[in-house]
Amino acid sequence: MDRQIYEEDHEAFRDVVKEFLKRYATNEKREQWDADGEIDRETMLAAAQRLARRGGWEALAAKVDNAPRPGDASHPQFVTEVEQLAAALADAGDFHAGAGVRAAYAVLRGKVAFVGRDRALAGDIRAVCALVQEDAFRGLPA
Repeated sequence: MDRQIYEEDHEAFRDVVKEFLKRYATNEKREQWDADGEIDRETMLAAAQRLARRGGWEALAAKVDNAPRPGDASHPQFVTEVEQLAAALADAGDFHAGAGVRAAYAVLRGKVAFVGRDRALAGDIRAVCALVQEDAFRGLPA
């Protein structure tokens, strides 16, 4: 029985997700995500870019915590900004963290674990402050 319960935009979104997973969700990547407890920033940016290229600014907006709701005075400005972000993402090339960002991330993760579930962050904040006071990020690649 052939059921036509999804509309064309849903099918288009499905195609985007399938293409994205084929390109980015390799076994090696999935194992790394499992080990890290998070999906790397480059992959998340690539996913946002794919959504933006399909005109999915609404999907990007839905990821913003405490976004103004329709009817709020600041909602039109929020929509404009998210549309601009979506356009910039759609026009951008592939994202890759530079050597400096990768090095800073490694220093940070050496002292502060990824927040995979709720926990008190006071110790993490102290650790980051100590890194800054120790100039741990000075001299990293630009």
